[in-house]
Amino acid sequence: MQNKFFLKILSLISIFKVRFFRVIDDSMYPILKDNQLIIVNTSIFQKRKIKRGDIVIFKVKGKKIKYIKRVVAIPKDKIIVDSKGVNVNDSDFFQHNFFGEHKSKSFYLLEDQYFVLAENRNVSSMFDSRSLGVISSSEIIGKVVRV
Repeated sequence: MQNKFFLKILSLISIFKVRFFRVIDDSMYPILKDNQLIIVNTSIFQKRKIKRGDIVIFKVKGKKIKYIKRVVAIPKDKIIVDSKGVNVNDSDFFQHNFFGEHKSKSFYLLEDQYFVLAENRNVSSMFDSRSLGVISSSEIIGKVVRV
């Protein structure tokens, strides 16, 4: 009986192209907590439907670690990041006073680029688009579908 259940689960995983990941830090707190198990849809079809507000898992070229962040800007958006917060398309998408000094940076996203931020922005500026830069669709592994 257990084997049949296990086979059904494996079938669902292969059909829907989902993977399980474990959160390893507090950068997405309070939405995702350290050591929490999440389900990620890794299908190519799903990657094409990424929109502002989605939480994605991505890898950066040259690094083994995978990152989990929220998409705050999508292709063709204009972003300005400074010590006052993040401005997307001339509206204060995230007003947030970041700790420390931040140089003002501007980004104009191309057709396959995304800008991602951690939920816990004062803890994780080293590992989101403020320091890593924009990410391309080819770097996205999938979209978090269940937390």
